[in-house]
Amino acid sequence: MILQQEKIFRIDSYVVFIALTIIGFEFISFFAGSVAGESRIVTVPYRAAYILIIIFLLIRKRFIYNVTIPLQFIPVLIFWIFYILKAISDLFFHFSEVREFAGEYFLFSIGLCFLPMFPMLIKINKWELKNAKYLSVILALIANIWGFKNNFFSVKEEQLGRFLGNEILNQISYGQTGVILIILSITSLSESSLIKKICYAGFIILGLANIGLAASRGPMIQLAVCLLIFIFINVKRIGIKNFIFLGVGVLFVLVYFADKLILFSTLIERLNDTGFNNDDGNAERFYLIKDGWQSFLDNPFLGDRAIGIYPHNLILEGLMALGILGGILMVIIFIIASIEALKAVKNSAYAWLGLILIMQILASLSSGSIYNSFLFWPIMALVFNVNHKNKLE
Repeated sequence: MILQQEKIFRIDSYVVFIALTIIGFEFISFFAGSVAGESRIVTVPYRAAYILIIIFLLIRKRFIYNVTIPLQFIPVLIFWIFYILKAISDLFFHFSEVREFAGEYFLFSIGLCFLPMFPMLIKINKWELKNAKYLSVILALIANIWGFKNNFFSVKEEQLGRFLGNEILNQISYGQTGVILIILSITSLSESSLIKKICYAGFIILGLANIGLAASRGPMIQLAVCLLIFIFINVKRIGIKNFIFLGVGVLFVLVYFADKLILFSTLIERLNDTGFNNDDGNAERFYLIKDGWQSFLDNPFLGDRAIGIYPHNLILEGLMALGILGGILMVIIFIIASIEALKAVKNSAYAWLGLILIMQILASLSSGSIYNSFLFWPIMALVFNVNHKNKLE
């Protein structure tokens, strides 16, 4: 991993912050899962360290004096101001209903979603961005190897089903570690030597294996959409030869390891079952959406609450939390984020950021919530930054 000019792979606080935002918790979760006893022994110090890095960066980079907020970020900022104010009002008017969730909510929403957006607006050069990508590849690779290792013997004995990455990573998060590794790898193919291309092809296969083991529809759909967009936008720049190389490699694996492709059988079954049928997951999502919409209809102007109501769709949650204003702001945010993500995918220096944002946009429509979308909000701010404020000197 050698930079053309500086000849070194240099890590600083900004590089570490970006990589930790992208894949840090998934990476650290494997250490937490290996600790006997309570995983919070690892995860709580990690989250504290992450917040300290944010504060350090804001002070070191003189954020107030050196950062201009991009116009695209204004709707995001307005939404979060109203959203946090609504959460504070919940403490006064619905304390008995929200007190159980309030501590975690404010730590996650402010400390891990809202604050991380601001360091992402600091000017970044091409070396910092490249090093952040390299470090993200390393962390994602370790997480994927560890996740596959955890489930290897079950695969070997053909005891297949839906697997967790570890005691902390659920199937969706586990599958997304594979998607992130694939995105980082496929966007590196065109600028790599033959040996590196082979390595990245191997990383892609590893990521696919973990998506199959997780058997979660969301990550598979996110990956498919990201790849189609990436290929459509970049086929001329990347070159047919690179896609042929990757296609031949994947085809070889499909043929040579055909007897092992049974690990995708659960995922295929779940994809076939997608819809509002008797599948427990489908039915649960349907009722969450139905209840969420009814909650909005009951409180269309002021919304219900910000704390404790999560329909697994960020636009609907915006409607539930802030009423019509929240829904309008969330729609605007999603439209801007989608446009900016597509614009980023066209740029070879940070196409990977655009694809990760697309992945998060898709994920936020079917899972998660506003207060724990730890990657969606910061990566969106970073994409706004590189698209509009940076020349990546």
